[in-house]
Amino acid sequence: MEHQVGQLSAPSPSGSSEFAALADALTEARLRRKRGAKWGETAPGVLPAWVADPDLPIAPPVAAAVRAALDSNDLGHPYEDAAPARAWARWSARRYGWEPDVSYASAHGNVVAAMAACIDLLTAAGEPVIVPVPTYPPFLLAVRDLGRRPLPVPLTVDGSGRDAFDLGAVAAALRDGARLLLLCSPHNPTGRCWSADELRELTELVAAHDGWVISDEVFADVTLPGVRHVPTASLGDAVAARTVTLTSTSKAFGTAGLRHALAVAPNADLHAAISHRRYTRGATASLLGAVAAEAAWRQGDRWMDDVVRYLAARRTDLLDALPRLPGVRCRPPEATYLAWWDLRRTRFAAAPAAELLARARVQLSDGEPFAAEGFARFNFALPRPLLAQALDRLADAFGG
Repeated sequence: MEHQVGQLSAPSPSGSSEFAALADALTEARLRRKRGAKWGETAPGVLPAWVADPDLPIAPPVAAAVRAALDSNDLGHPYEDAAPARAWARWSARRYGWEPDVSYASAHGNVVAAMAACIDLLTAAGEPVIVPVPTYPPFLLAVRDLGRRPLPVPLTVDGSGRDAFDLGAVAAALRDGARLLLLCSPHNPTGRCWSADELRELTELVAAHDGWVISDEVFADVTLPGVRHVPTASLGDAVAARTVTLTSTSKAFGTAGLRHALAVAPNADLHAAISHRRYTRGATASLLGAVAAEAAWRQGDRWMDDVVRYLAARRTDLLDALPRLPGVRCRPPEATYLAWWDLRRTRFAAAPAAELLARARVQLSDGEPFAAEGFARFNFALPRPLLAQALDRLADAFGG
């Protein structure tokens, strides 16, 4: 089945053009004043297209909510109420046509911390954990750090040339004793937005073996025109009963520094255990993070629609530039603001990110930590002028 077209509320033309103007006005000099990793760890003169932070205007409701907390001197320990989780449930109903039960939602400092808690609780030391690869590097790191054994299952390619799950390899892993699969949906780094049929086949297979799925859905809101995110736990009671959903405003709203994520468990016992892990592992959410997340999910629809339109245009810019990068293969990302470049047929194949950093002064994420040597990940959530500059630099490097 093909993806359904996303049912996004349509922003007004003036609202969209106003957002584009604000985004385009974010100059390199202004962005270099940021203290986050993306710019702070990038050398002068280098354009950063690596860390998955968007360089876009902050959503006005988020900025207003954080300022109000600061004005109230409200920087203490968070009081965990259900307001952010309820806001996310209503957001999901508006955006995806599914309102989750958040009775067993807990707040965490970030998605990786929540995932680590789940791995620790749902598997035993030494057990294999299925990880479709390529994958977001902390998936593999968390499994190893907890004394489990990552079991990489490479994605395959379907009949239309898109990345797809290797169900045969997943089934074999489950028969061999694996009980947990780490799912990234939408997928980082390939940009795939999995269809309902793809997710149903995968998750029903895992559930049939009494396995569990941890579904990282932090890029859910960055689904580009032509696709619609399908929440894993929306696929029926049997799947929902074996799924822990992880979500955050960190990627779509650019709030990673505020430390807030939700873990939504399917039952009270698992919820209590996941919640307890926060306090023993220093992984509690911040008050400002909770304030920002609630504001984003309650009032961020118009801003998010404008972001999606802007990113769709930047994706077009990126794809239009590919002929200037001979040998680079890239399937158009359906979601996220990440392009996954196959450079194995280029002269930069041995160390793509390092070579392009040296030759083009553009910083990408190398594929090796994603379990994909010869690849690189390009973050195109940049203001249009800076993206154009980065692509020009890269084209010069490929032509030189």
